[in-house]
Amino acid sequence: MASRLTALALGLAIVLATGVAHAVAPADPQCLREATEQRDACRLECNDELIAARDVCRDIDPFCASDCRAASEECKEPFLTARSQCLAACGAELGADKAACPKPGDPGRAACVAVAQGRASICRGACRQDPLVLAGMKACAATLAACISGCPPPGGGGPPQIQ
Repeated sequence: MASRLTALALGLAIVLATGVAHAVAPADPQCLREATEQRDACRLECNDELIAARDVCRDIDPFCASDCRAASEECKEPFLTARSQCLAACGAELGADKAACPKPGDPGRAACVAVAQGRASICRGACRQDPLVLAGMKACAATLAACISGCPPPGGGGPPQIQ
C-alpha cells in the first residue's frame, strides 16, 4: 500500500515538475458551435456521397434515385406532419393532466402523475399506429421502390415517369 502511495506521489511530482499539468482555458462557445456545425455539414455531405456511391454499386443512376427519394420525402411529409401533430396533442394532454394533479408535496400527486403519464403513453402509441398514417407511409415506400426500379443505370438518362 505504501509503495502505491509513493509511486502516486512520485508520478504527481513528475507531472507538476514537467509542466504537463496546466490549467485549461474555457472553450469559446461560438467556436465550439461553429466546429459542431462544420462537422454536421461534413457528415451530411459524406452521407450524400455514400448514398450516391451505393446507387452506382446497385447500377442505379444516382441523380434519378435522388429525385425518387426527394419525391418520397414530399409524399411522406403530410403523414409525418399528422403524426407530429398527434404526438403534440398527446403532450398537451399530458401537460393538462399533470396540471390538474395535486401540487408537489401532496401524497396523491405521484399516483396522479403516473396515471397521466400512462394515458400519454397510450396516446403516443395510438399516434404511432394510426392506420391512415401507416397506410400513407407504406404507399410512399411502394412509390419510392417503383420509382427507383425504373431508374436507368448510371449515366443512362433522367428520372422515370411515375404514373
